[in-house]
Amino acid sequence: MRIHIPAYGVMLRQARTGKGLFVHRLIRALNKRDDVEYVNQPEQAQLQLHLIKIRNLVPTKNVLRLATAWHGRSDYVKKNLPIRKSLARCDGVIYQSEYAKMICDHFLGPAKVSHAIIFNGADVEGYAQVKPHPREFETVFVASARWSKRPFKRLNDIIRSFLLADIDGAGLIVLGGRADCGMSAADKQFATDSKIVPRFGQMPADLLIPYLRSADAMVYLSPYEGCPNSVVEGLACRLPVLCTNIGATPELVRACGGYVVRLDKPHVTIKSNLRRPPPIDRRIAAEGFRQVLGKLVDPMPIDINHIAGLYVDFFRRILG
Repeated sequence: MRIHIPAYGVMLRQARTGKGLFVHRLIRALNKRDDVEYVNQPEQAQLQLHLIKIRNLVPTKNVLRLATAWHGRSDYVKKNLPIRKSLARCDGVIYQSEYAKMICDHFLGPAKVSHAIIFNGADVEGYAQVKPHPREFETVFVASARWSKRPFKRLNDIIRSFLLADIDGAGLIVLGGRADCGMSAADKQFATDSKIVPRFGQMPADLLIPYLRSADAMVYLSPYEGCPNSVVEGLACRLPVLCTNIGATPELVRACGGYVVRLDKPHVTIKSNLRRPPPIDRRIAAEGFRQVLGKLVDPMPIDINHIAGLYVDFFRRILG
């Protein structure tokens, strides 16, 4: 089976983006297989895998991979137009989660071709060989969230819920963000608490994974994710994940391990406000911090070699 991914080189240069991370991992896993050959020219391929939208039309089968649709902004209809066109032209669709399919069905319309639900994946075996970062607290929570550009990550709620939980010997390490992000005075007061350790800046995998390997749990309360790489990486490091009940994260947690707290109401029928996510009950989230500790994790459902096998199975179905 000969496959091609348009703009693969561009995505490799964007290695810390969701697309770049996944494509790099997927190609490495596919290259280990005897039944798949990755080709550099679309004309040589039997099948092309397109991320988000179809970038060329050559006489091959075309599979579209979708995580979500544009929403939460005034121009979402215009932004979704090329994705909608690609959905009408493809031979098959891979949604990254049931939640991703629900969002796409609502904002783009249901696909009229064969589809599959396949999570993102990470290198479980490779991560197990990474040396953990020295522990800074007796119990370590990690949160992966930018401070200002993505308020739907709910970093403020994570910080305040963690402090409300008041777990002896526990600390929260925040991975990502910018030191000059313009936090309010109240947020700065919480963020500079001695139990909070912000690690500012975009972190390459060789720095990020050691932090995940040394932690006891990950906290990810965003309600709008199609299949977040941060959560996949945490689960691949056998970290139980604390998450809200909306988005794709609870699907990942139920498949692999963690604790789901009921913080949100379904929102698929309205335009989500990404700049101002719904308020949560921090007392419920604080209890989640206590409950997630010690939960067992099985990373097999998001192991990249397993995920690559699911992709190949779907490709075979499309090729006939």
